[in-house]
Parts: sequence; structure tokens; C-alpha cells
Amino acid sequence: MATWRIVDLARSCSSALGRDDFLSATILARSALEATAHFFYSAQTITEALEAIARVEFSTHMVASTELEELLLKTVFASRLPTMESFYNPTNILTILRHVSKVKGQEFVQPTHEILSEFTHPNFLGRSLYILDVEQSERAGDEIRTLGLGKGIPAYQGAHAVLRALSWACITHVTSALPLQNSIRLVAQAVPV
Repeated sequence: MATWRIVDLARSCSSALGRDDFLSATILARSALEATAHFFYSAQTITEALEAIARVEFSTHMVASTELEELLLKTVFASRLPTMESFYNPTNILTILRHVSKVKGQEFVQPTHEILSEFTHPNFLGRSLYILDVEQSERAGDEIRTLGLGKGIPAYQGAHAVLRALSWACITHVTSALPLQNSIRLVAQAVPV
């Protein structure tokens, strides 16, 4: 499910970029970044647990892991809807992003998310997409701003964050999925038929 979601987000984000729909691309890139950060964070824990389980002699031992079961349930059925039990409340994405950004080589993830969030939320950076031009007026300190639909000055700056987030989300999803798939295979091979 996580892989299909990344594929859909990447396809939609790429399509939005191709249509010069920067706002949609920004929102989609942020979603892809968050989805992969969560997958990366969960996959590491699940992989470690499964690799430990694969070393058990199943012909003589039974394995149960409450922690793994709870993590899987919270990952698959995560929800903050008021109708859901609080057990299914997911770990806050900002907490996950802080953890991911502490991994060597991944320090840019949280700052990239912050930039995308500024464009996504109703903040100045998001509204400034419609500032097409800025000229100094004759009076000191005054500016003449041309507003309109189109790609404003910040869109070019934000495009770097979109491409960085989308690229990271796609490659990190794959590099997180491969060890996870391998650990699942190890458990499957360890279980006697």
C-alpha cells in the first residue's frame, strides 16, 4: 500500500510540474516526503524485528511480538479521526521527520519539509506565488508588486524543494523497501513447511 501511494504521489506531482501547477506539485511533494519518512522510520524497526525473528528455530520455538504487532496495526490503520480508537493515533509526522533528519546524509529532510509546508499552508510564501514582479517605486521603501495567476518569483525557489522532496521520497522508499522485503523473505524461509 505504501509503495502504491508513493507511485501515485510521484506520478501526480510530476504531472503537476509538467502543467506548471506549482501549488499542486508542492502539496504532493510534501505528502510524498511525509509518506516516505513514515515508511523509512517504520521499515527500519520492522526489518530489525523480522531479522531477529528469522534467527529463531521455529521447529522448537514460537514467536510473538506485541511491539511488532502494535507497530504494524498503527502503521496500516493509522487515523486521527474522532471515530477511531486513540490506539491508532499515528506518531506525529514532525517527530518522525526529526528522527529521519538525524540520520547521516538525511539532514535536509526536515528543512525541505518546512519549506514545502510554508507553501502548502496559508502563509505568505504560499500566497507570494502570485507576486509576478516587484519594482522599487519612486518613494523610498515602497514597492510596486504585480499580482496575478502564474508562476511568481518564489515558485522558482520552491521548485528546488519540490524536486528534492520528490527525488528523496522515491529513492528512499525503494532503499527502505528492499531490506524490509529481504527480512520478510528470511522469515518465510525460516518457517518450516
